[in-house]
Amino acid sequence: SQKYTERSRSVRLHVDEVIERCFQATLHRTHSLAAYVVSAERLFRTQHPEMVLSRGYSITFDKTGKIIKDVHTLALGDVLTTRISHGAVESTIKRLYAAKKRKDKLFKTSGRT
Repeated sequence: SQKYTERSRSVRLHVDEVIERCFQATLHRTHSLAAYVVSAERLFRTQHPEMVLSRGYSITFDKTGKIIKDVHTLALGDVLTTRISHGAVESTIKRLYAAKKRKDKLFKTSGRT
């Protein structure tokens, strides 16, 4: 009977230790995931278009609402809408300048090529 009680106590202690380790591991994982979520949320907020606009950038759209990424898709006379932090501006293209070989040097272009 005493041997059974000792064995039972030993098993109970072992089970309690396993439960505690599982609890600590779960707690650690929860804290790690919470930190990851906070970090991802911060990154998302800084990259959100509204935040980008508030830092002085703009987004320019063609007449169909598509974001302009390449000057070669435009032509003289095209009407563009440029979104800025506190509003938008409508523009008509009078001149086009394209980057030469992806460098900062610009050259005039006549329109779609």
